[in-house]
Amino acid sequence: MLEETHLLERSLMMLRDVLRSDVECGFVMVENGLGDVVPKPGTGDPATLNLINPELCLVRDLERKIGRPVDHPEPQWLDDLIDGKWSI
Repeated sequence: MLEETHLLERSLMMLRDVLRSDVECGFVMVENGLGDVVPKPGTGDPATLNLINPELCLVRDLERKIGRPVDHPEPQWLDDLIDGKWSI
């Protein structure tokens, strides 16, 4: 069971990185006034949205199953997206 959990944790970390990258490439990125560069909601093209939606659902499912990594390199906007605080 420990090996399966480790595999899911590694998979989640990799998928979060892929999701971050896809959002950064497919959305207009803007400065938010705090010095952070964030995606501008509503600026993703249809192909990007078709790519991101299943990734986002899978990340949410994995985080419900095993929890969110405490230490991760992704920016706060990614957690906010996963948590539904902004929509694509």
